[in-house]
Amino acid sequence: MWLLLGLGLGATGTAAAQAPLDSLGGITGRLGRYEQRSPHEKLFLHLDRPVYLSGETMWFKVYAADGTYARPLTLSSVAYVEVLNAEQRPVLQGKVSLRQATGQGSFVLPASLPAGTYTVRAYTSWMKNFSPDAYFHSSVTVINTSTASGVSSHDSAAYEARFFPEGGNLVRGLRSRVGFKVTDKAGRGVAAQGQVLNQSGTVVATFSTLRLGMGSFAFTPAAGADTYTAVVTLAKNQTLTRPLPRAFEQGYVLRLDHTGPDQLTVTVNTAATGPETVYLLGHSRQKVAVATSLQLLNGQGSVVVSKARLLPGVSHFTLFTANQQPVCERLYFQPPTQQLAITARATSPSTAPATR
Repeated sequence: MWLLLGLGLGATGTAAAQAPLDSLGGITGRLGRYEQRSPHEKLFLHLDRPVYLSGETMWFKVYAADGTYARPLTLSSVAYVEVLNAEQRPVLQGKVSLRQATGQGSFVLPASLPAGTYTVRAYTSWMKNFSPDAYFHSSVTVINTSTASGVSSHDSAAYEARFFPEGGNLVRGLRSRVGFKVTDKAGRGVAAQGQVLNQSGTVVATFSTLRLGMGSFAFTPAAGADTYTAVVTLAKNQTLTRPLPRAFEQGYVLRLDHTGPDQLTVTVNTAATGPETVYLLGHSRQKVAVATSLQLLNGQGSVVVSKARLLPGVSHFTLFTANQQPVCERLYFQPPTQQLAITARATSPSTAPATR
């Protein structure tokens, strides 16, 4: 399996016809060994509702699953569940016993808990070996009629704007696409528009949201020591100012485009002009779907990827240097082609008060 993947199945275009087996085989082989040694444990919490009054009980059920094969995983016997405030500090913590990959629990929300948006986070001891980004997170709203949240919906502090360079980094002299998201204090996307300014206050790019507070724009960071700032204009002419991620002097820019109904084109740019070989892996759930090499000429190379090779869901396209060091990553969502047929049926033809 790893040998076939090392030959670059599923990719055509300007990529090398046959990639060096020692490099691609080494990368895919390490990924395979990592999968065997490191089970991909994921948690999901089913909360009874998204909005609570202070003093009420928050009920939940925990499911542990194998993120690679999407089936129950009995690796852990205890799950840790926390309720975090806006500063990401826990206000409630608890342990849930897991039996056959499931468990259930509850929190009694204190009557003194301030109104606001809170984050429910869950993880296991095994998951603590990896990034907290992989923990389960969900937002809930707490209403307390005797206290205020402390933030007015008309205050710019109630909003946030985040910026995500495609591929991970901005590189000076290379045109980059930057995704962004503008949200309110409850994490909901809001409409906005804005400008990107350099140190001199010159506008180098403009942007506006498309839907759900999200959008993208493109610009080329100039060579030198320029830093860039985004000025976001919200409803009622409120403004929000945020710095863009720093631009590096050297590096790679990874871009993904839909170039046909059944294909994607992945383009790599670098500031170096000499010939260079890099490696691209497309993987999902720790399974490699695309593995190929690209020969960069004059700082650019591209490869065409068939969507049929990708699993449904999120795929990771990771770029490696000739020394097998990961330098860029781009996520891509492949919509599922098979629709689930789900039917609902009552367990009893009638119910009495206070029954479920």
